[in-house]
Amino acid sequence: MNILIVDGYNIINQWTGLKKELQKTGLPGNGFEYARNELIEIMAEYRAFTGDKVVIVFDGYRTDKSQITKSNELGIEVIFSKRHQTADSVIERLAYKERGEGKTILVATKDTALERIIIGLNCFIISPQKLKDMVKRVKADIKELSYLTRSTHDRLCENSQSIFH
Repeated sequence: MNILIVDGYNIINQWTGLKKELQKTGLPGNGFEYARNELIEIMAEYRAFTGDKVVIVFDGYRTDKSQITKSNELGIEVIFSKRHQTADSVIERLAYKERGEGKTILVATKDTALERIIIGLNCFIISPQKLKDMVKRVKADIKELSYLTRSTHDRLCENSQSIFH
């Protein structure tokens, strides 16, 4: 089983398209909310196709929340760290807890300090660009599978029409 843990704001700030959304304040909610939702949607499509468990962790360090907030959105576990707690510390604990026989833990981040800790836990680091490449590959696979499914469906319909006519 693969478990992909995404350092939410780190990835948003590394992906140009999502980073641009942060500056937009005229969006419903605000740019941060829009960028977060976009990332969640992208990763939900990835999860749906791969079957991997995906967790996105956002930094709630400067919020007034006294507890970690967890929710499930589109099959993605979304976690906000609590006040005075970094997303990195949540990711570290989650990676440590999820390790186990038959599990591959991938952490998507460009945070050097976090990378060292994750590697020390015998988990794998993937860069924001590698994550983007993985997402693109899944989108291409979905598109190809969709084409093959439509093509097969069309041929079956043609064959069934010729049988009955």
